[in-house]
Amino acid sequence: MLGRLMGNSSQISNKEAESLVNSLLIPTESIRMGFKFIRDYFVITDKRVIHVDVQGLTGSKKEYHSIPISSIVRFSVESAGTFDMDVEFKMWVRSTPNPFVYKISKNKQVVYNLQAEISQLVLN
Repeated sequence: MLGRLMGNSSQISNKEAESLVNSLLIPTESIRMGFKFIRDYFVITDKRVIHVDVQGLTGSKKEYHSIPISSIVRFSVESAGTFDMDVEFKMWVRSTPNPFVYKISKNKQVVYNLQAEISQLVLN
């Protein structure tokens, strides 16, 4: 479903994240943080993770994947090495055998911020 995302990444403001997914939110749901990975977005709310998959040449087509926090069964961060400079965040979801992998080669702090936020939600 989400596959592998590589390259530039950055944290976005909650206001920008909300503008991306506002029509999907329920009244009691609030944005915790958002990230941009190349053209795609990853928005974390207090109830779920929303992946905005920007498609096509113009980027006008978008697919929204919604993963309830309660379905995340485990996650991990793999740090960069000497020859492999990428940092990876992996997330396993109930009912899927393979993890969703986010591979970041620039701005590695994004992966650690993402992991910290998922930890807060899953472990509380």
